[in-house]
Amino acid sequence: MKMNLIKPIAILLISFNLVLASNKQDSQIQLSKTFRQSVHSTPGNVLHIPDSQADISIKGIKGNTIKVEAAIDISEMDEENRDAFFAQTKLSLVPVADGFKINLDYPKMKTQSSFRFLGLKLFAKKYSIAIHYTISVPDSTALQIENEYGDISIENVSGVHKIRNQSGKIALRNCSGALDLYNSYAAIAVNHFNGTVNLRSSSCPVEMNDISGNVIAETNYKPIEFFNIGGNLTINAESSAISGTKVDGNCTISNSYKSIDIREVGGKLEIKGESSKITAFDIQKNASILNTYKEVTVKDVKGNLEIKAESCPVHVQNTNGSLSIRNTYEAVEVQNVGAALKIQAESCPIEVSNIKDSVQIQNTYKKIELKNISGNLKIDGESCAVRIDSVGGDLDISNTYKSIDIENTFGSIRVNGESSSVEISSIQQLPPTGYIKVFTTYKKIMLKVPAKTEANVFLKSEYGKVKSDLPAYFDNEQEIEKRLKKGKPLIRLESSGDIYLREE
Repeated sequence: MKMNLIKPIAILLISFNLVLASNKQDSQIQLSKTFRQSVHSTPGNVLHIPDSQADISIKGIKGNTIKVEAAIDISEMDEENRDAFFAQTKLSLVPVADGFKINLDYPKMKTQSSFRFLGLKLFAKKYSIAIHYTISVPDSTALQIENEYGDISIENVSGVHKIRNQSGKIALRNCSGALDLYNSYAAIAVNHFNGTVNLRSSSCPVEMNDISGNVIAETNYKPIEFFNIGGNLTINAESSAISGTKVDGNCTISNSYKSIDIREVGGKLEIKGESSKITAFDIQKNASILNTYKEVTVKDVKGNLEIKAESCPVHVQNTNGSLSIRNTYEAVEVQNVGAALKIQAESCPIEVSNIKDSVQIQNTYKKIELKNISGNLKIDGESCAVRIDSVGGDLDISNTYKSIDIENTFGSIRVNGESSSVEISSIQQLPPTGYIKVFTTYKKIMLKVPAKTEANVFLKSEYGKVKSDLPAYFDNEQEIEKRLKKGKPLIRLESSGDIYLREE
């Protein structure tokens, strides 16, 4: 019984191997043929390439002729089917209302054949057809292309271009006019384009260089890079790393989760990020930045700058205009601001230096350190350790529970603390009509004034010690007001803790 099964099984295996060997031999056959057409055209005509699945290469040339070569490669097709296929294939340039349309007719053959062996259905052959267009057009020809599964290359063509592709690369070089482009799942490169670009893509790496006009780009999930945009630039992205240098006009960017790095903007800059690390350098006009959770670094802004952040480390350096920052929970560092600075923060460590105008800061629970403020300074703190070095204008400080240290001042000083120790030293100047007014509870006040300071001094402590190197009033406030000498600054220190007024 077993011997009777061996022979049919052996025949089956031998036959199947012969089929595989035959298929392998057929797969090595590749057949090609090139079809050609040409037509006289005039500048401004449109060349349409509709519903194609091909690699397309187009070059603009001098002259008035459109030339098309369609190279067709067929693999794994026997000679009989090949001859039939090519015999039924026709390339034509069909006149349409605004120019010409490429029409390539070829038989739609099955890409896979089957046969039965011993009652089984077996698949034997797989046909593969590849088309490559090589096209030359007058250099003033508009292009309308609808393609998929092939690469598109265009060079030296001027016109209003509309290109749609899927799963194939797109590359344009040295073209001009207006470009409306869509692609998916393959790279886009637009280089040296004299005109406007409207680009939409899905999961495509994008590269844009040397574009003279306005650019609008929409993309997702893949990086976008640019250099030297002559007009305005707008990028709407999702999870795309964005980087670029030199935009002559305004620059507007929106993105999420991936980095944004923008350099050299001639106009205004607007960035809206969501969990995007943001870097912006050398902005000639105003800038505004919105972001969450990732670092924001801005440097060299000639206009005003506004940053609205949530849990973002913020670093700003060298702004000529005013600066406004709103942030939570992460550090804020600011250097070299040419106009007014305003910071609204919640639990943010703050470091500020070299501000040419006034400063306003609101913060909670984290340190505030300031140095070299030319204008007035106002701080509204809650449980913030405050340290200030060199203020040219007046100071108005409110704080609770943490220390306040101030040195090198030139204007009046007002401090309102709750359980905050206060130390003021190295006073450079106190105007004759100026004042130093300090109030706190439970903690010490230490004020050091220059030697031989003349002032109207009032000191009051509910429970602590009071020591003064200057003549001071301690009794009824109404009586003190009567005794104050005009033309002298006022020093008023009040605490339920110790008070020390020293000359230095």
